[in-house]
Order: sequence, then structure tokens, then C-alpha cells
Amino acid sequence: MSDFRAFIARNGWAKVLLALWGLTLTTLVVIKVFFDPPNIPAGTAAAFATLFALPPLVVKFWQWQRDKPE
Repeated sequence: MSDFRAFIARNGWAKVLLALWGLTLTTLVVIKVFFDPPNIPAGTAAAFATLFALPPLVVKFWQWQRDKPE
């Protein structure tokens, strides 16, 4: 097991911080784009769309860690 996975498995607060980081990052980017709309090139639009995969990924990771037998 990698050190990072072992750390996450041992510390429940790290899972919560990881989830909060992902949701905060997504929220801040959405606020920035909607309240100060830039001229968005294709690369930025692709990065913005990819960002929306972060919250479900974090939630699934948390569920997997929670349901995994010790």
C-alpha cells in the first residue's frame, strides 16, 4: 500500500479535508467563470469541464475507503 493510501486509510479527517478541498476548488472556479466571464479558449473550456469530475471522484473515493473491509 502506498504511503498516501495508508495515510488516508488511517486518518478520517484527511478524507474530509480531501472532500472539502475538491468541493471548494470546484465552487471557486465556477464562481470565477460565472461572475467574471473571460474569453474562454478551447483548452480552458476543456479544463473547466474536467474540473466537474472532481467532486464525484472525491465522493466515490471516500465511499470506497469507508466501505472497504479493514
